[in-house]
Amino acid sequence: VSGYTAVSADTSYTAARGYGISSGSVTAGGTASATDTAEDYLEGAMTFKADVEKGKNYTVAITYQGTLTTGYVNSDLAGYTLGTQDSLAAATYTVAVPVDTLDLTVSGDGAKIAAITVTKNADQTANAKPKIFHVGDSTSANNGSWAYVFNNTYSNYTDFAALATFSNSGAGGRNLCTYYTQGKLAGVLKAIKPGDIVMFGNNGTNGMGSSFETDVNYYLDAAEAMGAKIIINSYTPHGAVSSYASCYDSSTHTFNGWRQDGYDVIVRKVAAEREANDPNYLGFVEIGKNADAAFNAYVADYAANGYESADAAAQAIIACFSDHNHYSEGSIARNLMLNGYGDVKGIVAQLVEILTPEPTFSEIVTRATTTDAGVTTVTISEAVNGGNASAKVPSGATVNVSAEVTNATLTAESGTFTVKKGDSTITNAKTVQFDSNGKINPGDGAIISTPNKKDTSMTDNGYFITKKASGDTIKIKVGDKTATVNIGETIEGDVLFGVFVIGIPEGETVTVSAD
Repeated sequence: VSGYTAVSADTSYTAARGYGISSGSVTAGGTASATDTAEDYLEGAMTFKADVEKGKNYTVAITYQGTLTTGYVNSDLAGYTLGTQDSLAAATYTVAVPVDTLDLTVSGDGAKIAAITVTKNADQTANAKPKIFHVGDSTSANNGSWAYVFNNTYSNYTDFAALATFSNSGAGGRNLCTYYTQGKLAGVLKAIKPGDIVMFGNNGTNGMGSSFETDVNYYLDAAEAMGAKIIINSYTPHGAVSSYASCYDSSTHTFNGWRQDGYDVIVRKVAAEREANDPNYLGFVEIGKNADAAFNAYVADYAANGYESADAAAQAIIACFSDHNHYSEGSIARNLMLNGYGDVKGIVAQLVEILTPEPTFSEIVTRATTTDAGVTTVTISEAVNGGNASAKVPSGATVNVSAEVTNATLTAESGTFTVKKGDSTITNAKTVQFDSNGKINPGDGAIISTPNKKDTSMTDNGYFITKKASGDTIKIKVGDKTATVNIGETIEGDVLFGVFVIGIPEGETVTVSAD
């Protein structure tokens, strides 16, 4: 048929060919036709593969009979069903492909494939705000669970709603395997738009074995391949009921229900590895431990919450749990998970913290700038890595630096400014650079002053780096004395009024001369 590439029973998939049959016992059937793709076909259970660009959605138009599946990963994630047809007929499906090969498997009595067309869909357009897809089981899907309620109320949380939207994609009764094989993950992957976020962690574990960690990482990798960032969360806590009653200590009126089994340990392990190595990992939402802390704070504050005793407050929380997993019998436990209590951050506050962009160096300096009675001060009291960015400083301002600043530059809006760090001062500065070690490189014309230092311990306080070219000079002022350092000449062990000049580029030397 014109426009199609012929595939016979002998057309095996190879990397060089980029398409073909990768498995199955296949025979040719029907009658060859130059005009009708359904007249001839390959018959038998088989898997057809075609190389594609990973991380894209594809429209698959296929004429087949039998049960059609795609997305085989391993024996746990053994593909999901696209459709079933009792006779040879055409069908069209949208398939998200997070790897570089599309696989299509047809099986069942009378399995046949007559024709396949694979078309890459247009790239999706980003939402105005990222959407968070939460993937989980009944502890997030059930009516009354935190994700179910948050899905319907997130717009009421103005701090969160300014940053993102939320979609509860949980499904009750599913573990990682069945969530995948029933096409639930595929639905999420198809919906991802650039900048969206997939949140994992509340995934069912019943029936899962040693491959759980591998499968979790596949979920994360697949979401990232489709263009999403990822957030990982810990499990909701055990309810202190039945065999888990010991999660509440009535003698201390405290809860300790956060999950510490092997699966929870794996989720935390994966999160730590992603934090260290994965640029698409945004952060970790601590549900279990923070739920315990919020429960305990709520119980300790029992009188303010309308209870006669701490135990009565604790029992109100316990009553929310119908079993050790599910907590939809009341709103208290869920609300404490979502909103936290007192200083304990709930799920929403943690999400806002994760989603809030780190301020730029310029924003940090602007926020740190105050003017009182005509005197402008910039106070940098927390460690800052400027990311090699620069920030403007008002003319005449004094910049007080009491924390490490690295990879950043301060530049005067006009005129000059002053920098104070420790017991040292730079005046008449137009530009001041902080290198990757926090050392300071003042620009041309700056004057450095520091108390008399005659020891040779070479501490950070009072010692400044210069990276000037040979032939340049820099002034150093100590008390009422001023000297000029000339780059490119020799000095061996000389001390100018107790000040050591350090940080000269390798191979360059200096001369210090007093005016």
